[in-house]
Amino acid sequence: MENHNTPPTASEWKETLQANKGLVRRFVAWFAGQPFYSVMLKARIEKMFPPETELDDYTFNQVQQICIFEDEINDDTLFAYFVAHAPLNSKERAYYTRWKKQQIYGFFLILDVFFDKGVYVEDLYSGEKYYIADRSTSTVAKVGAVLVGRLAPHTEKLWIAIGNCHYVPEMNIEELRLRLKKARRRPEQNVVDAIFLPED
Repeated sequence: MENHNTPPTASEWKETLQANKGLVRRFVAWFAGQPFYSVMLKARIEKMFPPETELDDYTFNQVQQICIFEDEINDDTLFAYFVAHAPLNSKERAYYTRWKKQQIYGFFLILDVFFDKGVYVEDLYSGEKYYIADRSTSTVAKVGAVLVGRLAPHTEKLWIAIGNCHYVPEMNIEELRLRLKKARRRPEQNVVDAIFLPED
């Protein structure tokens, strides 16, 4: 569902920004204690990179996202496994179930910038618009640039970026729209090529 057009209030921005890091840390920490996760993460890294490649923190973060949100265990994503099996209370489980159902990865055109708070973007795949609480992006972002990353809903109005987003200051927007339309499905996250669209 498309976000409301009215910008978030100062208190809404503040609450979402404060909650963001803890929400992501919660499931990353849980996976760190699961033996199968280290095996799957190692396999994902070996699939994407040559042997002995040393990953910087940013790239490792992206690989973790791919492993958790795109790789599968028992015919579902690892994140779905977390929602089903982690020791969550009913409120937490309902919250992360929304993430499981609604989180998206894509290319987002920046329409407005709220300094030190976040950005207002258009999903170039679906055309829907979102307010994203992302302080680091808001300090460098400019209208017309593109944000590449994974988003999840926090409230009806505000979404958050899961992990680090890739900021692209210059891109041919119309060409990108055409490539997304031609692909007929969402782009998949790919760290090696930072900007990736599936080929025919």
